[in-house]
Amino acid sequence: LRGLLSESCEPIADICAFVDRAQTTLNNVQSYGRDTPTMKESLRKVMASHERAKEGNIPTLHSTGFTDIDEQLTGGFPPMLCVVAGRPGSGKTALVCNMARRAAIKGQGSLFICLEQTEAEITRRHISAQGKVPAAYILNPLLFLRQRVEKGNRDRISDELTRRMLTGSIELSGLPLYTETQPLDMYGIGSAMRRKMREDPRVKVLFVDHLELITPHDPKQDKRHRLGDITGYLAQFAKNNKITVVLISQLNR
Repeated sequence: LRGLLSESCEPIADICAFVDRAQTTLNNVQSYGRDTPTMKESLRKVMASHERAKEGNIPTLHSTGFTDIDEQLTGGFPPMLCVVAGRPGSGKTALVCNMARRAAIKGQGSLFICLEQTEAEITRRHISAQGKVPAAYILNPLLFLRQRVEKGNRDRISDELTRRMLTGSIELSGLPLYTETQPLDMYGIGSAMRRKMREDPRVKVLFVDHLELITPHDPKQDKRHRLGDITGYLAQFAKNNKITVVLISQLNR
């Protein structure tokens, strides 16, 4: 803390990095002075967590929303950085949107930082999945009905799809789902997540779409070092705050 106070009295070259260091330092103050655990203490913690797991109580794992994926991950996302990688158009955004929505139904909140699409586009995805409504109908109902439905059935099908949209919207309205779409660097992502965790304690997972679109904190850095700094920061952020960070990465064709 003395170091931060001294530094704050001098001209600060990188204010974002300084603010992030200050927030991390304050978070670590609570754990200051603890002794390094012995092997006996570590074993006791592992065995205790095993006993809790046998009773179905696994607080350190965050559900993906999909039972089969949770089983593959031995219970869900651990509190660490996880990367979802794939080629363009392979369904990465659709997958994490469904993960966030299905987990939220179970009471687990998330912040989805989408740097590729607008908030309206993400919301349409949620409504489409929750209400089982074709996304094309939400975006352009007249064109959808003209291309897909016989003339005599248009009104009936339109009423049914609209009813599903409204039902899905009502079901979604109370869920702990949050979306941020403004350009952010890695420190901005950390600040946004901390703020949302303070506002809603149910938020335990951060989704970022995607790695290559995160605003460079230092534009002069080459791409390899920049991506290394971002992933290193997000991994440490997940560890310090005991949350899961799911980072989407786009692979070259």
